[in-house]
Amino acid sequence: MRPIPGRGVPTGPGITVEPRGGKLTTKDPSTAATSNNRCEADRMNLAQIDDETDYRRLLDRANGANVSFYPVDPRGLAVFDTPIMRQDVPGRPPPMVPLSVDRAMLTSRLTTLRTLAENTDGIAIVDTNDLTKGFRRVVDDLSSYYLLGYYSSGKLDGRFHPITVRVKRPGVRVRARRGYLAATAAEMTAARPAPPPKLVEAETAAIQTALAPLAEFQRDSPLRIHVATGWRPFDARVSSSSNAELAQGKSVNGMAAAFWVVAEFASGAPPDRDVDVTVVSAAGATVGRATGAGGARNVMVPVVPSESAAGEFTVRVRAEGFGTGTVRVTLPPAPDAGGAILLRRGPTTGNKDVPTADLRFRRNERLRVDLPFGSPDAGGLAQGRPAADASTGTARILDRTGKALPIPLTATVRDDRDGSRWQSTELALAPLAPGDYLIELAIGSGGAGTDKRTLVAFRVVP
Repeated sequence: MRPIPGRGVPTGPGITVEPRGGKLTTKDPSTAATSNNRCEADRMNLAQIDDETDYRRLLDRANGANVSFYPVDPRGLAVFDTPIMRQDVPGRPPPMVPLSVDRAMLTSRLTTLRTLAENTDGIAIVDTNDLTKGFRRVVDDLSSYYLLGYYSSGKLDGRFHPITVRVKRPGVRVRARRGYLAATAAEMTAARPAPPPKLVEAETAAIQTALAPLAEFQRDSPLRIHVATGWRPFDARVSSSSNAELAQGKSVNGMAAAFWVVAEFASGAPPDRDVDVTVVSAAGATVGRATGAGGARNVMVPVVPSESAAGEFTVRVRAEGFGTGTVRVTLPPAPDAGGAILLRRGPTTGNKDVPTADLRFRRNERLRVDLPFGSPDAGGLAQGRPAADASTGTARILDRTGKALPIPLTATVRDDRDGSRWQSTELALAPLAPGDYLIELAIGSGGAGTDKRTLVAFRVVP
């Protein structure tokens, strides 16, 4: 006989036994008894579970996590593990578990609970009707104990290392953990937390520079000076004014340099006469003069130098009866700002925002920070022209390490009559604890953390 290519020997349907009725059938058993097959698969999966291995793994993980178990058997003094059924009751089947098997089940259950407690330094409240005594032991065990630490000489081998604790005092019984399960080198590497992100050197330097002026407030001073430098639009009509505070010098790309000097005098009688302010360049030439009215403890004097060049300057403040104070400042290139003006409002100022040179504030005060917002179009609003850049930027408060605090701040823009524009934010100090803080003002749509930002430090005192 020649076989037919591509075909095998023809066969008929298989004959099987139907699981339910026990009759012969030609149906596929996988479809004829689907539920029975699933139950059989579940039974096989459950039979392959290694409960003993999982139980030992649980003990190891508990010891590794320093967890103690205090199991409780609420049945009290149990005699049988399964319910007892009378055999002389008609219609009730006899017990399915023999007494010897029941006893073995009870012993295994109690042994499992005792092992769980003993291997995790706990107490098992089992096989007793006095549960109060057992719970009292648990309370005592968790209320008074000694925590001893030591450097182990064992290796990271993943093995169990026994521990023995002895005391010299007679009559004292010590109960402690029997040992510990050492981790492996790979487990230690995986469990080691990632180092916290470090601030770059430039960020750290900026924070330290901003916090440096706070060191000067360890003691009181009869005269304190605070200066903010920046730029404001140059306008020829303003430069022809006779008011010395609005007189402007040369411009750089349509902008003129400006100094805002805040002088704060100690408590007592403020100076009766005007306060004289002088700006001296690094070469020793006087580039700006202005006067502020006396009779107040806090005086802010704007000074526009005769030259608009970035660099180092010395600001001198003289008041009769208080002597002369000097401070060195830096004027950054246009249109950046060097420092900000701080204003306080509280019980000592009423409803007015008073400029201050004292960077110490109390929790019952409000702090306002004004940053010179240099922009060639800033003076447009003062002259009736729309500003080209309406971006206000962002503001946030940081702790002395540079970490942002969850206190919302809103940055706004204000235009003054002299043509200067300010980015401003205000903060109530009641939520802050005594300490040093920073306010970060970022100009532009880039938000906090951009290059064009200013850090302003202040201190909250009790």
